[in-house]
Amino acid sequence: MSNGFDQIISAKGTVKDQQIEKLENELQREKEGRQEDRFVALLITVMIIDLAAFPSMESWGGPVSILIIQLFLLIVAANRMGVDVIVTWLDKILNAVSPDSKPK
Repeated sequence: MSNGFDQIISAKGTVKDQQIEKLENELQREKEGRQEDRFVALLITVMIIDLAAFPSMESWGGPVSILIIQLFLLIVAANRMGVDVIVTWLDKILNAVSPDSKPK
C-alpha cells in the first residue's frame, strides 16, 4: 500500500532542487574560504607585530612566553574559524615542545 511517499524519497529531485543544492554547496565553500582567509590575515598580523616587538626585548623569556600564549590563542581562533588543518598542526607543535613529550 504505497501512498506515493516512496516515490518522493527515491526521486533524485528536480533540476531546480539540484541547482539549489549546488548553490548551497558553493556558498558553504565560499564561507569556509573566507574564514580561512581571515585566519591567515590574523596570523600575518600576529607575525608582523612579533617581528616589530621581539627585537626590542632584552631577554629571550618574554618572546618565548608570548609565543606560547599566541599558539594557544591561535588554536582557539583556528578552531572557531573552522581551519582544522591549522588546529592539527598547532596541536602537533605544542605536543612536540611540551615537557611530557618523548622523542620518537
